[in-house]
Amino acid sequence: MDNISFDIFIPNKSKHRLSANAILAMCFVLCFLLHVSLTHYVKGIDSICAFAFVCTFIILIFRSHMCIQPLNGYFNGRIYLQGKDLMIGEEEVDLDSINSVDLVLNDFRGQKAIYYHSLECRISQGVNNYILLDYKNGNSKKTFFRMQSKNSYLLLADFINAAVAKNKISQSRAEELIGKQNLKPKN
Repeated sequence: MDNISFDIFIPNKSKHRLSANAILAMCFVLCFLLHVSLTHYVKGIDSICAFAFVCTFIILIFRSHMCIQPLNGYFNGRIYLQGKDLMIGEEEVDLDSINSVDLVLNDFRGQKAIYYHSLECRISQGVNNYILLDYKNGNSKKTFFRMQSKNSYLLLADFINAAVAKNKISQSRAEELIGKQNLKPKN
């Protein structure tokens, strides 16, 4: 069996970016302030502001459908899987040394978000997946990673089946993650 790997993603929660929603709000406030302060002095400022606002709005709508969400963090290391063996970065994870494991596998690169109440970019980077390990010594470790395609979660089936066999993840949770057809019957 081949080694399967995923890029480890380290999120940067403190980094702030100017969003498309904020740009539109600033444009709206600027148009309103220009309308209030300059209407008596400059004729036609209302139509110019309205035109600029509508053009900005249309540009942001088209942009949201075509651009990829910016990364708010960086990639550092890889998660390696070979059958039921797991290695996160340089650390080899033994299923016997953990109490439980949970995974979130709902994002892949190129996935288009279906929310429509925002002008933010809708094409995902695929980094909102993670594996949460609760160790027997009381520590827990959450590692985010990138999935490249829609069915990348199936690459984790052997590891998830091994975790179910050792009672590290429930059968129902494993079924949610990889589907009933990919779940091996428990001995």
